[in-house]
Amino acid sequence: LAREPERAAAAFDGAEKDADPRRAALARLGALTTLVEQHRYAEADARMADFARAHAELPETALAQAWLASFAGDHPGALEILRVGEARFPSDPRLPTLAAHVHFLRDDRAAMQAALARAFALAPDYHLAWYEQGLFHQFSEPDGAAAIAAFDRALDARAGFAPARMQRAQVYYDL
Repeated sequence: LAREPERAAAAFDGAEKDADPRRAALARLGALTTLVEQHRYAEADARMADFARAHAELPETALAQAWLASFAGDHPGALEILRVGEARFPSDPRLPTLAAHVHFLRDDRAAMQAALARAFALAPDYHLAWYEQGLFHQFSEPDGAAAIAAFDRALDARAGFAPARMQRAQVYYDL
């Protein structure tokens, strides 16, 4: 299917009317992704700044800020946002998992493994952390058996997680 950012934006706009303030805020955050998809980065940055001021209490704010910084190539900035986010939301495994991914992008293997250790300490069955562990074993320190085992753990935690299925298939293909 073709991407339809206008329809996605309209769907997010409708979701923003949700009576639950958290869901409405997350819909606004989702709408930011449509701006990025359309390469409307200045508008996305401006809306992210507004969102961050209005919703600093949500860990998703730190996640989105870090994601946008990393997407723009500011990996040190993304990692700083995630460091502060981990201190503010110490029980959320998504923050160290995203930090692991940013370290993966920088090929900082030790830091990636340290971030994943923090994520696993918080949520031993977190599918995204296992997915990142699989990427580590697939690309950073190639070990097909370890990559498959990590992708299998991701799928045990979330059976329908297509990225883990695809990467596992790629590892099998490359063996």
